[in-house]
Amino acid sequence: MAADEFRSSLRDFYKLHSLADGRANDHLKPLNSEIARITETIEKEVKGFDLTPEGLISNDPILERLAILFDGRVGDDFSPETMEEIKEEALRRGKEKIPPGYIDIQRKGEEGIGDYVIWRQMLEKAKSSGENILFVSTDTKEDWARIQCGLSVGPRPELVREMREVGVSYHQLPLAAFLSRAARVLSVRVSQDTLDQVNARVSQEDRRRQVYMRNRRALELAERLVSTEENLGRMRSALKEAENSQVVAEERMRLLRSSLEQARSERSVNPEGADHRAVENLMIDLDVAQFEYQKALTEINGLRRFIDDQVARQEHHRKQLSESDGEPG
Repeated sequence: MAADEFRSSLRDFYKLHSLADGRANDHLKPLNSEIARITETIEKEVKGFDLTPEGLISNDPILERLAILFDGRVGDDFSPETMEEIKEEALRRGKEKIPPGYIDIQRKGEEGIGDYVIWRQMLEKAKSSGENILFVSTDTKEDWARIQCGLSVGPRPELVREMREVGVSYHQLPLAAFLSRAARVLSVRVSQDTLDQVNARVSQEDRRRQVYMRNRRALELAERLVSTEENLGRMRSALKEAENSQVVAEERMRLLRSSLEQARSERSVNPEGADHRAVENLMIDLDVAQFEYQKALTEINGLRRFIDDQVARQEHHRKQLSESDGEPG
């Protein structure tokens, strides 16, 4: 307790300055009496301020003041039908990475549509009032804020454009910046401790956002690596089939050439008795076999180039994933 520490420090002071003449307690007695009185007053104030659970339900002074402040300043709820439409639209926008809120939707699915619900509420307010919108938030994720060099430099242009379509301007400020500007405009004092608390919370949210973005990036890289490996497996199987087709076509060409040579030889020995159509048929079959051979060869060359490209991608993704794993948390 601070009071006990203060008393102990005073005793140490007496000892240090050779005042331990037996009168130290006499010197401390008035001080002890005053400290006891102050402590008792503080304890009474604390007990009087603390609310029991029953008191919180029946008489919460903070809630009462907030209720007065927000009276007439809270929008109506959306109907169940409208909320269903909003949910579907939020999920669609989340898939297409349309701000705001797509990051939470990609992370949480239907449970992450809150940011878009807020946005719809702002749009409805803008339509009904025709007044410009100022949104104050500690959320500085990339689906709300335009990020440059790691810093939030204003709202996403898509949000400004969408709000302009309903006829109003859109502005967006972090909470700390809003408090600082409001203090100047309203000539009120906002303590540095309050600003520090806000900035600390924003910094914590930024760290969580960075961790999430790093994890999402690692997941995307891992998915790409898996996809590349699956493609490699399919292409290697196709390459093996194409190589087999080439071998078959090459063997067929060899046999057809041998048969054609024999047929031509027989025709030259006995032109009248030879089957001329057999030679023509063999020549057609040989052309087909040569076509199949060239087709297989072209496919093989294309597959080998594709495989080389996929192997390079695979190594690139592995390197990126390794660098991502090595980043500080």
